[in-house]
Amino acid sequence: MASTQQHKFEGPTRSARQPAHDLAKPLDIEKKHLIETDAASLFALAKHYGHAAQLLSKPEGKSDPMRWHPYRLNATHAIELCLSAYLMQKGMTFKQVCSIKHDLSKRASAAKEKGLVLRNRTISHLASMDEGKEYLMSRYNPALSDMWHPEQVKATLNDLFEKTGKAFN
Repeated sequence: MASTQQHKFEGPTRSARQPAHDLAKPLDIEKKHLIETDAASLFALAKHYGHAAQLLSKPEGKSDPMRWHPYRLNATHAIELCLSAYLMQKGMTFKQVCSIKHDLSKRASAAKEKGLVLRNRTISHLASMDEGKEYLMSRYNPALSDMWHPEQVKATLNDLFEKTGKAFN
């Protein structure tokens, strides 16, 4: 029987010394320069997300399909960061990379133009991830699509880290 109990999210508490932020005002990232990074730092972050995905790749609770979502989200984000870091290493600005949004195929295509050679299966998988809106689905959809295969995601991650890593060594 499903639980009907509702949970209230209290949010983080703050001490009296911390200023309250006006949540009604959106942050203007461009004006505040909150995001500043370089290619090597972005690649290091991609490796951390990839490592987190690896740790989550053997989830408990075999009967619950939602067990895969933490792995799915971390792996998808690691893939995006890996391609972004490569593009920046090869001369694109952070703003240019961000303008691609979460389109993995466009990132891979831009990386190919800058010399990255990926396996055909990786390119095909990135295209299918885009077609299935994997980045969006990994964040908000509790159901796993029939097209989602953890081993294929792992192979894509491995290929990307192997090939893009050469630009950072």
